[in-house]
Amino acid sequence: MEHFFMKADHLIQNGEWEEARKLIKDRMNEHPRLHMINTYLSVLASSISGETSSREKALSELSETEAFYKKFKKSEVGGLIAVVKDLNQQVKDGREDCYHSEERQHTNFVELDELNEEQLTKNFQLDFETLLAEIHFWRGILQFQGGNILKGLYNMRKSYNEYKDVYKEISQHMNEPKTSNNFIHSDVIHNAEFGVGSFNFLLGILPPYLLKILSIVGFDVDRERGIEMLRKILNYGGRNKTYSSFMLCVNFLFIPRALVDREKNLREVGPIIENALNVYPKSTLLKFMSSHYERKLGNVEKAIRDLVEAVETCKTSIGIVPYNYLCDLAINYILLLEWEKATTILDELISSKEEFDTRGVCAMMLSVCKEKFGDKQGALDLANSLEKYVSKHSKIDKFALEKINLLKHIKSDEEKHLVMLISTFQLLYLRRDLANLNSERASKLCTYFDEIVQKVNIDEKSKVAGDIKSGIATVQGQLFKSIGKSAEANQAFETALLQEGKIKYEKQWIASSYYEIGEAIYMDQIKDKELDKQTKHDLLVKVKKYFDKCYKISGYPFEEVLISRVRLAIKQVEQEIQQSK
Repeated sequence: MEHFFMKADHLIQNGEWEEARKLIKDRMNEHPRLHMINTYLSVLASSISGETSSREKALSELSETEAFYKKFKKSEVGGLIAVVKDLNQQVKDGREDCYHSEERQHTNFVELDELNEEQLTKNFQLDFETLLAEIHFWRGILQFQGGNILKGLYNMRKSYNEYKDVYKEISQHMNEPKTSNNFIHSDVIHNAEFGVGSFNFLLGILPPYLLKILSIVGFDVDRERGIEMLRKILNYGGRNKTYSSFMLCVNFLFIPRALVDREKNLREVGPIIENALNVYPKSTLLKFMSSHYERKLGNVEKAIRDLVEAVETCKTSIGIVPYNYLCDLAINYILLLEWEKATTILDELISSKEEFDTRGVCAMMLSVCKEKFGDKQGALDLANSLEKYVSKHSKIDKFALEKINLLKHIKSDEEKHLVMLISTFQLLYLRRDLANLNSERASKLCTYFDEIVQKVNIDEKSKVAGDIKSGIATVQGQLFKSIGKSAEANQAFETALLQEGKIKYEKQWIASSYYEIGEAIYMDQIKDKELDKQTKHDLLVKVKKYFDKCYKISGYPFEEVLISRVRLAIKQVEQEIQQSK
């Protein structure tokens, strides 16, 4: 329906930002969606770079776009229709087809000139309403990224209600024939479905206290429905294909279904990335996600190539420094124990005067690298001045912020070095990088980690001795698990739980250990095993006790990931308990 908008979006998603800017430059103020397309560039740049100033710029542009949007009225879309017809003709004159076969084959796809006047008015009015929802959606996302949860929720709620109203009307007419004045174009349908699907997915992974707030203010969240709708967008295409692909990959790579073999989740991701990259082969978002996929397959070298390609596209075609991608690249080198390459990247990142989302995390990892190369003073300086590097406007850097509190209670330099090392490995654990290593790489990392841990005496009188010990044990448990030493892994997680009453800050290692033990019992003793009903019932009850204890712990960085996972695990186990009676 909107060839010109599709062309602009294709250029953006494929990393050809300068061409997109040239395309819309002279006509940006003729249509609010053109204004929004220009703002998308800043929104995406902010998400890729992680810069605080870039995020503030994007939020400012969203406000400008909203103000521009409000100059138009839903009841007066005739002028907007005329603009789109003219823009479409510009693309057609260039003999370009911006729609792919999947989009054209949809039952509700027609060309713009095939719609009668009433159909045009109805579809453009719905699209006009959807645009306001998009503005509020992306504002909420940026506010979440900046750690401003309440403002993010406020804008998300506005966006949710706007998308919901549009989708409600669309649902009543999406099966109307093409001859009906109530016929809805597939572009309009899938834009609304993307909005509703995104909400159901994103809000379904929030921690319990936020879900309680959401239930009070009127959100009805169904994560599985969200995933189903995002799959529809992926298969259809349209302007939101890349975003849908990205969210689906996040679901299967970072927040996988509980109690499912990791290979099953990875099998879901491969076709999603392949599908999207066939349309957008130079997409940095997709290359970034592809690198995570390859790493979780054990192909760290391929993951590095994908990231290097994404970084190069960002610097040359897009014109931004992708701090988040570079941080990820350094993590890949650490996984390979290639400290020199990691150090080069981290030194460059830390020397930047810009505030970005992972600056504190980068300083933490660089401290470990310096210690590795014998620069003990350089490593110590970073540990002692970590607060200087932590971004105060980042949700991710809350992890590093917690380490500052921990370090305040530590007196010896050796123990400070140890905390930096543990923290780096804990980050790898939380990202599930350790969980997806092959046994050979996991074994090398385990040896390196244990050699350093054994050299340091932990101050038993310290108020954070329990935090440190539980963190060490959790990392060791995951490394043993990746190597294939199940008994040693479970023993390590049990060791972490011994510190439960001695934790001052880092409750996540207790929560994680409860989950890991419960999952291990389920996967090793219940899943695909021939058990009598009573034995299975007793084991399931035991598993649920571990999961319940995990679920009750909150108030730690990235808790939404573990809470989302254990919530699904509890639901599944409860169903199986009922069936085993």
